Amino acid sequence: MPIFVARSKFTVSFFSFLALPVLGVASIATVAAGAEPPAASGFSPISVADADNAAITYRQAFAAVPKDAEAERQLLRGGVFGPWDESARDVLTRGAEPLRIFHRAAAQPRCDWQLDYSLGPKTETPHLAPALRFIRLVILEAKERLAAGDFNAAVKNALELIVMGRRVGQGPHLISLLVDHAIESSTGVFLAANLPRLDRPSIQRLSSGLRELPPAQSLADCMEGEAKIMITWLQKLIDEQGDRAGSEIVKMGEEAARLMGSPDYNYAPELASLKADDMRQVIATYAADHAGLAKIARTSFTERARAHEEFEEWLRGLKEAVTSAREAGRPIPRDALLHAFSETSIPLVGAMVPKEMRMQVRRELLAAAIAVQQRSESALREFPDPASPESPFGYRKTISGFELESKFQWQGKPEILRVGFPG
Repeated sequence: MPIFVARSKFTVSFFSFLALPVLGVASIATVAAGAEPPAASGFSPISVADADNAAITYRQAFAAVPKDAEAERQLLRGGVFGPWDESARDVLTRGAEPLRIFHRAAAQPRCDWQLDYSLGPKTETPHLAPALRFIRLVILEAKERLAAGDFNAAVKNALELIVMGRRVGQGPHLISLLVDHAIESSTGVFLAANLPRLDRPSIQRLSSGLRELPPAQSLADCMEGEAKIMITWLQKLIDEQGDRAGSEIVKMGEEAARLMGSPDYNYAPELASLKADDMRQVIATYAADHAGLAKIARTSFTERARAHEEFEEWLRGLKEAVTSAREAGRPIPRDALLHAFSETSIPLVGAMVPKEMRMQVRRELLAAAIAVQQRSESALREFPDPASPESPFGYRKTISGFELESKFQWQGKPEILRVGFPG
């Protein structure tokens, strides 16, 4: 998953699903603030910014990062796995001020990004791309601290990165959750690579620190919040535009298709001609379909994969009905038209289901690896594999450490955590 993302402007909510395949994580642009969002799935309205709001401090840290080409090269050199390289001393020295600000943000009690969710699909999230870019600088400092033998300080860096990820991931849009996953995954890889180097007190601090982290946002809550905000915005659009709303929504769909590299938007002629009452039925159907997917996201780990595949098979049937109608020169079946939003957006939103499952497995693998490093392989008995609760993770000794393997499959391969530098 890429750490640096260079896109100028991108919106969230209904079209946040586009960023999953296009960006891998996120893009973003200018600050949008002002109106309070509609209440959605337990998310609080925007509060007044004040001195204890970490979001303001994080933004100050992001803005202070060196952005010249040489700094970029030094940050990229060695990646997450690589050891400390003294040639990176200059960029670390230049990054001292943003790092100082970042550590202050981590200690602040709350984090409100002050996003204007009333903008619906035009909501902008200008903090996401800088947050991803900041990973490298924090990990670079952690590498230097490890090289100096300051293990507790290196662990502190890693924990504070995960805190930032969790804070970024709070909110009713899937892009933010995906960025949290990227931050946590990169930090987890760094920790696993360096786990054998840590002394006993620092490993204990890491173990307790992970248990004390703020809770991660759940995919189901995020789905429900994003859908409610989008549906509220669409209903307002229909109320304001009446029978013209379909044409406005088609323009969004055509832009989405363009970003996705598709030749056209599958439902353009039909949606553009729909009257306001028919558009309301389309929105109601989308709401019901989205709620069904969120319900799947709340099922147990072992049930989720099966339920998600059944849901995707149903969506494939809708797509085939549209394709068959097009090829035969017939109108799109009304049932398929009512599911127009679902057929175009939910497959990619639904792709978050296995992504969250993978993140869950990665978190458990890291916790298990720490226990093994603290004690021995026998500690694995306390960590059942989420994909196979009746058995622990697989264990293999390696030259540099060990590997833990889950039965969870990602892109046809088992999820593996490698502890120690690859050799």
